Amino acid sequence: MATTVTLNLTPAADAGQGLHRRAVFLEHPSSPVRNTVSREVIAAFGPDVYRSTNLGETWAAVRVEGWAPSTVYRCFTLEDGNRVVQTQEPAATFLVDPDFNLISPCETGAHNWHGTWSVDQSAAGVVMYAEYASATERLHVWRSKDGGRNWDTALEIRGMTGAREDADARHFHTCQADPHQPGRWIVSTGDHFTHCRVWISDDEGDRWTEAPAPVAPPGIIAPRRARQLLRYTAVIFEPDVVCWPTDDLLERGQAGLVVADRAEPTRIRAVLPLGPNEMRSYVRIDDRFGLAIAQAKHDTDRAEVFLTEDWRSVIPLPAIESPDGAASAFTRSVCSRMAVDGVFFSFDDSGFAGYGCRTARWELKFRTRSPSPAEAPDGGCNICAPGAEQRIAEGFPEEVRREGDPEGYQVRGGVREEYVCPVCKSRGRIRALHTLLAQARGFLPTDGSLLLVSGNKQEQRFLAKTFREVVHVSLVGDHDDPNCILGVDIRDMHQVETGRFDAAIAAGVLDYVPELDKALREVARVLKPGGVFLFYIQPYRVVDDPRATVRVTHHNALAHEAYAPQQGGQTGIPNCVFGRDWIKLTARRTGFAIDDYPLQDSASELRFTWFMARRLPDKIS
Repeated sequence: MATTVTLNLTPAADAGQGLHRRAVFLEHPSSPVRNTVSREVIAAFGPDVYRSTNLGETWAAVRVEGWAPSTVYRCFTLEDGNRVVQTQEPAATFLVDPDFNLISPCETGAHNWHGTWSVDQSAAGVVMYAEYASATERLHVWRSKDGGRNWDTALEIRGMTGAREDADARHFHTCQADPHQPGRWIVSTGDHFTHCRVWISDDEGDRWTEAPAPVAPPGIIAPRRARQLLRYTAVIFEPDVVCWPTDDLLERGQAGLVVADRAEPTRIRAVLPLGPNEMRSYVRIDDRFGLAIAQAKHDTDRAEVFLTEDWRSVIPLPAIESPDGAASAFTRSVCSRMAVDGVFFSFDDSGFAGYGCRTARWELKFRTRSPSPAEAPDGGCNICAPGAEQRIAEGFPEEVRREGDPEGYQVRGGVREEYVCPVCKSRGRIRALHTLLAQARGFLPTDGSLLLVSGNKQEQRFLAKTFREVVHVSLVGDHDDPNCILGVDIRDMHQVETGRFDAAIAAGVLDYVPELDKALREVARVLKPGGVFLFYIQPYRVVDDPRATVRVTHHNALAHEAYAPQQGGQTGIPNCVFGRDWIKLTARRTGFAIDDYPLQDSASELRFTWFMARRLPDKIS
């Protein structure tokens, strides 16, 4: 079986009837606290509010009369169906009924909230929103305990009107109730790194404590700038962790998905690499997947979209192309918090979904199907045409396993089992690579030039069909390729010019290179800025001990003296065991943003993990 992911973006006015094409998206009501999401969608244009009760299939206009001097700008639907709405010019807040009839004006401040994640309602019914202002002496978090009728100040901090050091923050970004801990609220601020801060209340906003500055994992960002990890405008809470994509490029030209302890949100567990633009929205698709959406202000040609799985891995989806190449905030952090059967909505700043569009309809589909004849006939190989799944016992002799090797090294009957297609002879690692390249289409430069390091015959054949140009190099042995350039050591590829390639692939090569830093620096050198290095290390050579670095267990990994000279009386090349975290740290120190991707082999129940490292501009050290 194979799973495909498709993402469709269309103007909501084209997908349904009755919506003005330039109507601005306001809200898709949901409650993470109660884990519920409505089929109602709200948009506005001029004096009219548009409401759909069937997820955008049809829309009805509601004329706002008597209370709104300008277009409705923000909307938040309460548990009782009433709504807190805001106008922009002048900024004012109102409580209205479900049909937008005025209940009462709200005596709050003169600033709007920022986006979808800047207002919330707790399980106890407390409503809070946080102000967004570019220049004001005081910033407030406003609170109502009676369904929006009366308001007081829950939190007040110093805004910025002059020097940065005289302010607590420029503005608030998020204000959310923790759905897993009654009474707890978390608010965040930005934009300068000294203003990126988090405040926590455990009693519905009566008392607040500023969280300590975060401590970033090694190699992510300089410690003095670690607060940049707290610059975010969208967030998802899980029972154990809280996750957000950064509205910041973290001094490395790349945003990140931050995974932090829910109980201590500035205690950072991991930062997974995202794209070259800041991230603005983060939608919960279901209990397993989320979708992070970027703006387009650095790479103005596109806005990147990333699928996050179980908050532990990131899968790049095809980017959304800009209609005009101009800088854009795209969703402006106004987006559904949760999807309904993969459908959600967002604001569209520049017509990414279509000309004049200001309300975009998104649909994410997962389709599990039997592979087509061209992909995996009669048994699961996703590379060859007529093929069949067959378990073939192949591997290294049992005596290769030595004392101290990781327990993950499985030997049955003297050999290590692996699925090999009897037609194209592909192994699981290359079938997993095929899956990764398909999932990352639009992110990997498959139309460019590839450096293949010591690729076997099956990898050569497959990649020649995938990339426009493939240059094959090897230290020893041409792997049945007469065009292979021999004598090229991945630690010193002086034969290869700097910045030559768009991508590089090495499967089962770094397994035998204890000088990993040298190899990665050389790969970074020969890649173009933004180029991608995909590499595979056998799973029994990668351990999850955070203290592990690299260890050479013995020097006859391949038990063949043709591969290396005598070393300390032993024959063969080094057999290495690496720490997974150390691999990633070494990659970051040598100019890469990196993540690992556990991928299901199409022909078996086995999973193969590939590392994807993106060469950052001007970051080689």
